[in-house]
Amino acid sequence: MVLGNRRLLTIWALAAAGVGLVFLFQNFEKPMGAGDESSEVAQVCFGDKAKKAQELWDKIEKSKFGLSNLSHQQLFNGNTEALGELKRSLMPYLLFVANCLHRTKGHPEFRASMEDIIRVLESARTYLKTSQDGFIEWENAKGDEDPELSVPMIFMVSRMIRLVHALPVGLRSDAMQKFVKSYSNVVWQHHFVKWVGAGPLKAEGVADRPFNVGDWGCEDGEYPHAEIVLQKTNRELDEKRPYCNALRPFDLYLISSGGEILAVHESEPEIFGLNASQEKALRNYVNSGVELIRKHLQPIVLKSFIGDQVVGLLPDPGLWKEHPDFRYAGVIEKEFPSRAIASSQGPVSVSISLIQAHDIVPTLTSLYQTKKNLESRVDFPNKETMAALSNQLLYAAFNKNTKLPKFSNFFDGSDGWYQKQDRKPAGIGPSLLSGTVINSGWGIWSHSNADMNLLYESLETMINAKDPKVVSHRNQFYKGALDERALLGFYSSFIPLQ
Repeated sequence: MVLGNRRLLTIWALAAAGVGLVFLFQNFEKPMGAGDESSEVAQVCFGDKAKKAQELWDKIEKSKFGLSNLSHQQLFNGNTEALGELKRSLMPYLLFVANCLHRTKGHPEFRASMEDIIRVLESARTYLKTSQDGFIEWENAKGDEDPELSVPMIFMVSRMIRLVHALPVGLRSDAMQKFVKSYSNVVWQHHFVKWVGAGPLKAEGVADRPFNVGDWGCEDGEYPHAEIVLQKTNRELDEKRPYCNALRPFDLYLISSGGEILAVHESEPEIFGLNASQEKALRNYVNSGVELIRKHLQPIVLKSFIGDQVVGLLPDPGLWKEHPDFRYAGVIEKEFPSRAIASSQGPVSVSISLIQAHDIVPTLTSLYQTKKNLESRVDFPNKETMAALSNQLLYAAFNKNTKLPKFSNFFDGSDGWYQKQDRKPAGIGPSLLSGTVINSGWGIWSHSNADMNLLYESLETMINAKDPKVVSHRNQFYKGALDERALLGFYSSFIPLQ
C-alpha cells in the first residue's frame, strides 16, 4: 500500500524537524512496513477494511463537513452538541489508530493518523472558555457545561495523551507534545478533579462541581462523582427510582478517564503532576468505579448460533423499567402506542437501550488496557468480560438473520418503543435503533468471539446490497445511520483488538 501524499508530508516533516527517520525507530522493534503483506499485522492494518477507513477519513476531512470544521462551525456559536457528534464520529477511528499503532510498533502511517486526530481535538480546544468560578470548559449558549457531552470528550483527549505517551520520545512530533502540554491541565484540574471532586484529588483553593442528580429526575441532591460511585454501587442514590442507580455513559467515561490518567502518571508523573496522596485517591476512585461496573453487569445464559450455551452480560436489568424513556418498552406495534396499550401490557424488565450500549466498547477496552495500574486483586474487565458482552449483542439483540440483519432496541433482546413522550408523540419504533450498532465499535472485540466477524460481514453485505428487498430493509431500519461518518466508525471496527 502506498502512503497518501498527506501522510508522506507528515513523515518528512518529522525528519525535517531534526528527527532522523532511522532514529525514529530505534526505540521500537523494527516497525512493520506496508509492503510486508505476509504478516497478520499487515493484513489487518493495511488491508482492504483499514484502507477503506483511511479513505473515508481523508474524504470527510477534506469536505466542508470535516470534523475540524464541525468544531469551528458549532462550538463558535455555543452549540456544544458538536462534542457529542465528535464522540460518535471520532471514537471508533481513535480506537482503530491506537490498535494499529500498537500492532505495527509505531508505523509512520498511524503516527500521521494520530496527528490528524490531534488536529480535530485541538480545534475543539480553541473554544474552551473560563467560567465564573475559574474553570476552563466548553460552555453552551447559556454559559453552562454539560458533563454528558464534555466527559466523553475528556476521555478521548486523555486516551490520546496515553497514546502519545506510549511512543518513545524520539517519535513524538512537536504537534503531539504541544497537544499533551496544552490539554493536560484541562483534563486533570478543570474537568476530572472538578467532577470527581473528592478528598486529596482536590487542589487547595479549587472549587468542585458536584452533580445535581435532580437533573436526572431523581431526588434532589448534589454529590461529587466519587460519592455517586459509592452510592450507585450500593444502590442507595434514590431508593424510590431504581434508574437513578443505573450506570450512565458519563459514569463509564469518567471512570475510564481516571484509568487513562493513572496509566500515564505511572511512567511520566510530570504530565499531570499528581502528588502521592492524589495518586492514591485516584487509584481508589478508579477501583471503586470498576467495582461499580462489575456489580452492575448480570450474567445470564444465552444460546449461540449453533445452540451451545454461552454466558452473556446484562447491564442493569430492570433498573430502567420505570424511566419515562422505557415506558413503552415491549410495545411492538408500528404506530405510536397509546396509554391503553402500554398499561395493558405493562413495562418489561429491560436492560439498557442500544444507544446506551454504544459506550460499552471504548470504555471497557480502556479499562482492560489500563487495569494493571490499579493494583487490584480483581481481574476486571478481562477477555471473558468482552466475550460475554459480545455474546449479548450477538445472541440476544441481533435477529440472527445474516441476509436481513437488524437488532432489538434493548440489549436484553426485548424490543419496543424507546423515548416515547405522552405530551408530544415522538419516539423510536421497534428495531429502529439498529443503526446505532454501525459505529459502536463492537467489531474490535471479534478476538473474543469469531461470530462477530460473521455479523460485520453480513452488515457490510447489507450496506452494499442492491437487491430491492435488502434495500427496503436497509432503508427501514438503518435510515440516516449509514453516512460517511458512521461508515468510518464501521470500517474502523474491523481490526480486532490485540
